[in-house]
Amino acid sequence: MALYALVLFYVATKDILRPHDPVIKFFMVKAIIFASFWQGVLLSFLELVNVIKQTTNSADTEVITTGQISASYQNFLICVEMLISALLLRVAFPYAIYDKHESSARQTLSTNIR
Repeated sequence: MALYALVLFYVATKDILRPHDPVIKFFMVKAIIFASFWQGVLLSFLELVNVIKQTTNSADTEVITTGQISASYQNFLICVEMLISALLLRVAFPYAIYDKHESSARQTLSTNIR
């Protein structure tokens, strides 16, 4: 329902929002959430089918559970994902619209509504 309301809002304001490229911004943020969720599902499945197995540390004094290993993989993958996302977010959210020398690109939403 919220996504439907967002689509209705976009359809009603697409001419005003066009200079701000809201679609690429929306999909960029959704892609981060989508990838994080599905990699968690994949790691849980790999844990379930015993691809990820428990182990012990190098001194054989502590057992590292499959949940801890999965969480470690998840954390590592999120770090890699955030590196890629940071580079792509520079495209989705360019600094040029905030540059003092470009007055046409600095129009705000309230300026366009008037």
